[in-house]
Amino acid sequence: MRFGGGIRADSLSSTNPTRLTETAGPYYFDCPASILDLLGPPINDHAAEWRAKCRQRLALTSRRKPRPGDTLVLPEPLTFSDGISEQTFQVGSWGTRTVLLRAGDGAGVRISRLMSRAWTLVAPEAAASAASGAG
Repeated sequence: MRFGGGIRADSLSSTNPTRLTETAGPYYFDCPASILDLLGPPINDHAAEWRAKCRQRLALTSRRKPRPGDTLVLPEPLTFSDGISEQTFQVGSWGTRTVLLRAGDGAGVRISRLMSRAWTLVAPEAAASAASGAG
């Protein structure tokens, strides 16, 4: 049996790649705005819903990224693999990397697909003025 070469499963080797339309039910919502802006009116409710979800994702991913010193707040707590739930995180840095630290215990955590999730940022200046105004 010979390995390497042969039939490939990717679309680069196909002479007739699969083409999906909005009516076929695409389930990924990462269509770029440049493509969405070229589309005419949606042809059915499913297409309209898909476009709306793509626009929602674009709105989330186009926000400014958290910077060291910010406080990131999720709408609901996340439970981590150590069983601790948290919804407020301090944004810090480790060398050139941006890291999230749980507000409750300072543990470094990872949150998958962070830019596609709903969250709010409290900038360091706003947090400092809120703290000084509370006293």
